[in-house]
Amino acid sequence: MLKLIYSFYFIIIISSCAKISPLEGGYKDTLSPILIYSNPKNHSINFKEKVFSFEFDEIIDASGLSQKLIISPYFNNTPELKFKKNNLLLTFDSSFKENTTYILNFADGVKDITEGNPAKNTKLVFSTGNKIDSSFISGFVLDPLKNKFVEGALVVLYNKKDSLGLFNKKPLYFSFSNKDGGFLIENIKSGEYKMYSFVDENQSFIAESKNEAFGYLPNNLKLDSFISNINISLFKENPQKLKLDRKRERGLVYELTYSKYIKKVNVYTKGFINYSLNDNNLLRFYKGKLKQDSVFVIVEAFDSLQEKTTDSLFVSFGKESKRVSKLSHQLKTNYRNDLDDTLLLNFSFSKPINNKLFSFSFYVDTVFYTGPYYSKSVWNKNKTKNKTKLYLNQKAVALFVDSLKNKAIADSLIYEKDSIYTFFKNYYKKLKKDRVFFVVPKGSVVSVEKDTLNKIEKNFLFRGKDFYGSVSGSISGLGTKVLVQLVSENFSRIYKNKKLNNNFYFNKVEPGKYYIKIIIDNNENNKWDYGSILKNIGSEEIIYYKEKIEVRPNWIIEDLIINL
Repeated sequence: MLKLIYSFYFIIIISSCAKISPLEGGYKDTLSPILIYSNPKNHSINFKEKVFSFEFDEIIDASGLSQKLIISPYFNNTPELKFKKNNLLLTFDSSFKENTTYILNFADGVKDITEGNPAKNTKLVFSTGNKIDSSFISGFVLDPLKNKFVEGALVVLYNKKDSLGLFNKKPLYFSFSNKDGGFLIENIKSGEYKMYSFVDENQSFIAESKNEAFGYLPNNLKLDSFISNINISLFKENPQKLKLDRKRERGLVYELTYSKYIKKVNVYTKGFINYSLNDNNLLRFYKGKLKQDSVFVIVEAFDSLQEKTTDSLFVSFGKESKRVSKLSHQLKTNYRNDLDDTLLLNFSFSKPINNKLFSFSFYVDTVFYTGPYYSKSVWNKNKTKNKTKLYLNQKAVALFVDSLKNKAIADSLIYEKDSIYTFFKNYYKKLKKDRVFFVVPKGSVVSVEKDTLNKIEKNFLFRGKDFYGSVSGSISGLGTKVLVQLVSENFSRIYKNKKLNNNFYFNKVEPGKYYIKIIIDNNENNKWDYGSILKNIGSEEIIYYKEKIEVRPNWIIEDLIINL
């Protein structure tokens, strides 16, 4: 009986050993699989086979390799993939190009079966010719408008003759930037190349100009050994040629649609016609008070690179129809929420405005302000933009509130037992003299289509001089064509140096942490200019001082010297 029991347990043990599964308990496996053999061997030459075999030092899982495998130069062929235990087999159905050095990079597509640790730095370099190409290039990919390196950007090389190749064909060589923005392209054949970079969101290896940021080097790269410290800055640019795409009549509105963003337009016609530029590329004409149903116009449209297209056409109107769009607006001010006597209000309306003057008022906390202030308002030609300058003195506001408070106190003394006077006395005592509301009442802004806006309201605070700080200094190591800006760490505030030179001074700076941004202003137009990939002109260089500047209330940072 005892022998039978032992035999029974022996059978269970043998049966359980037939199924392979990860061991439980003991120390956790933290080691990555190591490639111990490959055919061909790394750095082999004259290899022209289609089958590649690999052996690792432990059991692997390569089920994700099909999506992770990177072959450079670009090779448009997905291999058949087989793996069993610690062996991996890749079979291609087409031959590799002759006399070319290739890199098969596994990225993190091969992992161990126990803990999923990815094999690191696993790649195979081989040549179909009699030598391994050894030139390489390295550098960084940056987003200069946000002062950060870009991870996962595709960096590509094309033949020097492939103008705008990134928009229409796969690259010759490529790599991806790491978490620090750094990239390295190795084993490049000596020659002359065009270099680009873009964020390949759809993983097509072709840049989508309308959706994906991209950058480029305007000059060709001559490679015969190595080049390092290349910086590529990414921006969004539409390289399409500017043209009028579509025109259509929509009742009392006539629309022109352009192929890309329009920065400004000039409209020439006999007399006057109302128009507005909407949604960046949509120009609308409004019949308004015009008596005739069609008007001959000449339209000059300019994109952000000052490329121009000119069109002559008859703008025609039909019968009155349903309103095409609602009136909307944007309001930008020289301050976010703080007020320092002079307030600049920049209004942008989606339609031309009928009334040149619209009423506005101030409230101090919740009290209507009837004290003194100064205002000046200027409209653009087609009455879609308004610049209003307001001067509101903090002392005058304080005196206005104090007069109300003193009167309420005096009245309450006369009528001590009257609850209404007591209420107003306490109410005015609690008023906040530093809180001001700018209000445009509902219905006071009327468009040429006779629709109006709801109430526009913007609140501000009188901060006082002690609230702000200042920063001054100079830039050395560069020429005189320098534009210096102070930019908050979240890029919501920008203070511009008033003069284009190496000395800078920023006054009335809101407390916080800032970057010092330096623009090499080659054309001395006192602004940053993005280049043109169509014209093969590079962007003006942007440099950030590596240390953040902390501005504190009533604090002066002076004689800051930045040596570049």
